[in-house]
Amino acid sequence: RLETRHSHERGLAMTYLADFLELQGADQYGQCGELQVSILGTPDNPVRLDESYDCVQQLVAHLTHLTADSFGTPLNEDSGDGTKQHLSGASALAILHNNEEALGFASGLFPREGHMYLHGIALSSKAKGQRAAARLVGALRDRSALSTVAFTTQNPVMYCLAKSFSSSLWPNPLENIPDHFQEQAVRLMSEREGVFNPVTGVSRGLYAQCLYERIPSCTDVDISSWFERQLNIKDGQSNDGFLFVGNF
Repeated sequence: RLETRHSHERGLAMTYLADFLELQGADQYGQCGELQVSILGTPDNPVRLDESYDCVQQLVAHLTHLTADSFGTPLNEDSGDGTKQHLSGASALAILHNNEEALGFASGLFPREGHMYLHGIALSSKAKGQRAAARLVGALRDRSALSTVAFTTQNPVMYCLAKSFSSSLWPNPLENIPDHFQEQAVRLMSEREGVFNPVTGVSRGLYAQCLYERIPSCTDVDISSWFERQLNIKDGQSNDGFLFVGNF
């Protein structure tokens, strides 16, 4: 009976994922080891989430849990809304999956001041170590046909993840944002809250409240310490954030 129940659950998982990809008219982008990457959305036809479909609700719920696990943050009543904000309206959404479940995603908004703006990315622990982040962002990069990336965060785990798909990334512990990116950086942040410094990439008061109950640390102690200093993280909390820009 246990084997039958597990087989049934796997079948449901396969159904929701296959139904979602078919509903959205997703294209198969390529392989990542034994996993697959599918992509949907374009700037002219951005991602829409019609929650009247069960498959959409199930995907959002699954990716909400996946994101919490990926970044080491607890779930709360707003977690699902946060996931939807990073999916709905995206110029493109890349999903990493096997035949049973989604194992990661990346969403992008583009063009944004000439950059592919990385709106969100998360990976299951089952997918890490396979250059999965680079593969997901590569799908967005190819769809955008852009060579530079930008994103905001207050999480050093995200920065370390971004280094895996970027040939260069600013600011970093040794360098500020280069002069030729600073004007674009100001425009990127012009509609965001906070006081932005285009040299350091730090925006004071970027978030009305900290995005995390406690901002996670990454495995690179030096990077975590740099975030703590630059964002004035106290007791795991800060309202400040970074804008990062870089080259693929």
